[in-house]
Amino acid sequence: MSDTSVWSITSLHQALQQHERVTSGALALALQEGPAPVLRLNLHGFALELAISGDQVLVDGLLVEASKVNDRAAFNDTVLRSRELFPLSSVCIEQVGGTAYYGLFGALSAESPLPVIVHEIDTLAENLVRASEAFADHFTA
Repeated sequence: MSDTSVWSITSLHQALQQHERVTSGALALALQEGPAPVLRLNLHGFALELAISGDQVLVDGLLVEASKVNDRAAFNDTVLRSRELFPLSSVCIEQVGGTAYYGLFGALSAESPLPVIVHEIDTLAENLVRASEAFADHFTA
């Protein structure tokens, strides 16, 4: 991709298929086509989703089902004070199939070079691992 190109989901999928993280099997990758195509990724045991919206690449992953949080008010307070623990990631609550989940997401320019996008994917997956360990005492078994 040239310095002035903007990624499409197709061009990013093709580039990632050639990347060492995918060819080595460290990062699983699949394109889900449809009206809003996304890349489904799996890294460190976490399912991630990558989408392109306008001039942004969005990467997100689910942390825990909201109903499995012991005390949501206490958890929200803890999470909102923990931003320094999770670089390049923000915490969200999103609905998936009618169920609320806590998740992490990151966004970057659709003009970002491939190594920067791969770094965002790696960082988000690492942050999900770190968050699941750091917040484990807030979750039901």
